[in-house]
Amino acid sequence: MIGAGGGARNAARARQRRRQQLPTWSPETTGLDAVPAARRGDFQRYLAASGEKAFVLSEDGARHSFYYARATAADAVEQAMAKCQEGGLRCRPFAINFAAVPAGR
Repeated sequence: MIGAGGGARNAARARQRRRQQLPTWSPETTGLDAVPAARRGDFQRYLAASGEKAFVLSEDGARHSFYYARATAADAVEQAMAKCQEGGLRCRPFAINFAAVPAGR
């Protein structure tokens, strides 16, 4: 969970990244509101993580997995999907790097 003052620090970092023309994110572009409430803290940690990354949710929203700092986004998706699908659950990529993945893709 992001501690006190984390929102302000994240906003400042996002402004700095935009000035440097680096990728950034916002709740609107990442689909934060679509993440089940019980998973939002981990989704915020995922967004703050570095490198190539993927966040995966089970279809019922009861389980999730994310990997970051991988060599490629495809590696991150593969590893997050494998972890989420343990026990036979059906999972789908929810976000890759800073982009939300539409359902059904």
